[in-house]
Amino acid sequence: MGIHLRLTILSVALEIVYYSLIQNLLKRFFKFLSSISQIFNIIIFHASLFLNLSILNIKYFQ
Repeated sequence: MGIHLRLTILSVALEIVYYSLIQNLLKRFFKFLSSISQIFNIIIFHASLFLNLSILNIKYFQ
């Protein structure tokens, strides 16, 4: 009975550690994804700004 109880407590503790590790990894992964999307947003913003300025430049000099 005592060994069975210890094994149950150990398995519950291991599951808690396992789920917290998975949760931590998922948090880091989603932070990484959001930083990548922010970088793409900055690149797209600057590209559209440059495109608009070049279109205005072409219209101005014609």
